[in-house]
Amino acid sequence: MYGNKMGWGASVAMAIVIIGLVVFFEQSNVPTQPTALTSDTSKLVALAFPVSPTTLVPMTESGDAATLYSQAVSEYRQNKTAYDTIKSPEGASLPGVKLVVQATNLSGMTFATSRAESLINYQPEDSKEDLLALRDLGHATCLAGLSMKLSNPEEAKKLYLATLSLGVKMFNERLTKQQLDIGFRLMSEACDSLQRLAVGAKDTQLESAVAEFKEGYEKLQTDTINPMMRVITSIDDKVVKKNAGDVFMLATKSQERLFRVEAALSLGRMRFKAGRAGDNRGANSMLKRLAEDKDEFVALAAKRALELTAVDVRQLR
Repeated sequence: MYGNKMGWGASVAMAIVIIGLVVFFEQSNVPTQPTALTSDTSKLVALAFPVSPTTLVPMTESGDAATLYSQAVSEYRQNKTAYDTIKSPEGASLPGVKLVVQATNLSGMTFATSRAESLINYQPEDSKEDLLALRDLGHATCLAGLSMKLSNPEEAKKLYLATLSLGVKMFNERLTKQQLDIGFRLMSEACDSLQRLAVGAKDTQLESAVAEFKEGYEKLQTDTINPMMRVITSIDDKVVKKNAGDVFMLATKSQERLFRVEAALSLGRMRFKAGRAGDNRGANSMLKRLAEDKDEFVALAAKRALELTAVDVRQLR
């Protein structure tokens, strides 16, 4: 009788172990569920400025500013030192700066999308030379304004607004995180310069308009963009394991193309770095579907992700 009890106990224990193993393997083969970060569909809408930049700079002229900006980049490359070291009003006469000013009121820009092949990939940010050159041109345009803030404040304002317009267009196009970051950097530089100019001129209307616009986009950064991008771009194993489901959700359900592009690239890393087998396999399966996505840039990101190898992942920085 005692032996039978021992036998029954061993059988029950073995059954519990087996059931536990089955549950464990089944769960490990299922992709991670999204967290509260993305389970709320209101967080999957496209990004938009809380306060319109047109309160500061009208961009109502039809046309693609990328043409002028591309010409400006060519001019910049011929004499980088002159642009990077502007200290006098003569800087406003540089061909590249004049082209940036000329593009101020144009409504559209396809600067990044026309270079998508060279921007949507796993190469280091410092290899995206056209984008960095345009960033430096925006900074040079603001420097030209600073050099004449006392001698010609109206002309300085025009240069600051040209820089702001470039930053806004970067935001509006936002093909990659790098482009978005550059856009915010240029907007902040221009807004700070405009605010100082407004204070000096005792222009309370301009000062208030700049402050309201800046407060709006900084809140968008803090409350929406930064939390999403921390999850999407993280290479920390703990974050990847916890938020894999959020990356899946953003790649497929977000209405924001930037998040979808960056999430697709993140899935490429997840094929090798996820903590669960279900996430590894799920990433691979999802990327194959995304490679056929109707959004050509999401599809391009997915194809780049599928080309990624384990060796490539170890070399990413």
